[in-house]
Amino acid sequence: MALEYSVLMLVYAGADPAEFDLCLESMMNQTRPTSDFVLVCDGKLTAELDRIVEKYDTAYPGVFNIVRLQEHVGIGPAAQKGLLQCKKDYVVRMDSDDISFPYRCETEMAEFEKDPALDMVGGYIQERDPDGNTFEREVPLEHEDILHFGKRRFPFNNVTIAFRKSKAIEIGGYGNYQRCEDYEFVFKMLSSGAKTKNIAVPLVLCTLDEDSYKRRKSWTNTSSNIIVRRHMWKSGFCSFFDYIIPSAAQLGMYILPSGFTKMLYTKYLRKKG
Repeated sequence: MALEYSVLMLVYAGADPAEFDLCLESMMNQTRPTSDFVLVCDGKLTAELDRIVEKYDTAYPGVFNIVRLQEHVGIGPAAQKGLLQCKKDYVVRMDSDDISFPYRCETEMAEFEKDPALDMVGGYIQERDPDGNTFEREVPLEHEDILHFGKRRFPFNNVTIAFRKSKAIEIGGYGNYQRCEDYEFVFKMLSSGAKTKNIAVPLVLCTLDEDSYKRRKSWTNTSSNIIVRRHMWKSGFCSFFDYIIPSAAQLGMYILPSGFTKMLYTKYLRKKG
């Protein structure tokens, strides 16, 4: 029997309505669609975003579980609230501004079906820049490589992650991080012995703009990244040098101009598609 899965997505008032609409459409047009879509509204939404939520809730009766939070709590706490609402033991995470390729969920569920011991799976992403060029961002594929890579850099494309809910609950789910909640979540999964894998296929399309690089340079992102890395070191997951070298690089990226950050990212983290 084919595995069923829940979709876990967060949206907040700052989301772009057009991107949000396309994102929801991509998830509902999967070759293996979900019957349990948990959509966490992190605080009050704009009227336009609310109309989109209502459109999909009406079009797919019984599929959407709309979780409305009275106040904006941030990614980590909102994701944890949504995780607890998921009905299936396999959960596909999705950002509200990206597009999943139609085969994404079926491909990921097929990996879980082939290997019942698998706890988390992800894959490559395709990125599109403002000039219309497309690039692929690769990640390590096999578990041992993911484990080694994860000591210094994030070993998944976070927008592609699917995981076993029971394992996620076992490790405490998502923490209270405003940023880098995905790194902390993956680190806890790896530390607990979770078996992981990445697929050498682009699963999600992401659109980059100049603000994408600026968000990577924010102090919230920088400080959260360093805090998570310190936690990794203190827990024994990585060495002191695994902690201090990437943290110093993160601080350097924060201090240096956005153009330098963009150059490093485009030169070392992706290849032309």
